[in-house]
Amino acid sequence: MLRDTSIYKGSKRARNVIEWASSVAAAVAAGTVYELTYTFDKLPLTINELVDSHKQVTTDALVHGAQERYFNVNLIIMYAAGFSSTAVDTAISAALAA
Repeated sequence: MLRDTSIYKGSKRARNVIEWASSVAAAVAAGTVYELTYTFDKLPLTINELVDSHKQVTTDALVHGAQERYFNVNLIIMYAAGFSSTAVDTAISAALAA
């Protein structure tokens, strides 16, 4: 699978293709059926159709597929007077686990 990396990536205007390796093409005999399975994300197309049908006259909205991202979160805990730090830490751990 070759993915479009232009500004249209992940949208209905993207030009993604399936590229055949020469080893696969040579292994498939002429005239035989070859089954290829892949996953197609129809959500951006569906959302684009909805947005296009409800957009303002001069707008051209473009919906992209989601990209997975990872973040490092740093928290600073300031304990108020009268609260036990171990009780607060236990409550924070339980809340994050939930």
